[in-house]
Amino acid sequence: MKNPFELIREIAFNNLDSSQKDFRDNISNIENFILWIVGFSVTGIGLTVSNLEKLKTVTEFHNLQTILVFFTAALFFGVFNRYSIFRLLILSQSIEQYIKLSFSNIDFPEISPDSLPNNIMFEELVDRFKFDYNLDYSRHIEGYNSLNQNSKENALAELKKRHLEIGEFLRDNYNTGLENVRQIYREAYGISEAKSGRIFYTKQSEISKKFNNWTYFVDLSYIGCTVSFLIAMLVLVIGTFCK
Repeated sequence: MKNPFELIREIAFNNLDSSQKDFRDNISNIENFILWIVGFSVTGIGLTVSNLEKLKTVTEFHNLQTILVFFTAALFFGVFNRYSIFRLLILSQSIEQYIKLSFSNIDFPEISPDSLPNNIMFEELVDRFKFDYNLDYSRHIEGYNSLNQNSKENALAELKKRHLEIGEFLRDNYNTGLENVRQIYREAYGISEAKSGRIFYTKQSEISKKFNNWTYFVDLSYIGCTVSFLIAMLVLVIGTFCK
């Protein structure tokens, strides 16, 4: 039977695909709605400009100016919304990869283990090898207990050194593997050395910060586009019937 920790992670991992689909469906709905508003805004600008003299007979000129300003604002916010969504989707791909890797069942060794305390016991150090690197050093405990005090200190120091060396080796090996993957992607997509470096070595916290910022821009441009279009239509209707 799996423990609650493993079950929660498994449920989250299994729901990841549906969550990603819901996210993309919501983005698609926003894009379709904004595309509709932008289309009507462009049509409104074209009809207003081409029929300016006729419209002056049914509404005030300053109303026409206001209508054009808000139709233009709706167009600007609509275009910016599409660009914001583009940037958001790029960042979401990086976040999805991070989440999948974090929730996967891959037995990944520790590449940055915590520093060992000076007063760590031999048995505790053996447990750290198992926890950090999945290495079983329990066979050495019996031999360690049979040593004199001076030999125990030397054995403990030697095992500490080995723990550090393994951590450094795995960290170097990880960086080498990551660099190999980066080079393959760089050659496959034909991107520059500097750009591929920014993509692969940007901290996850920085990616999350950018994701939240572009989410805010998507919401802001969506509201700005919708409100500007509604104001333009409202001024057109009120100006026409209240002249």
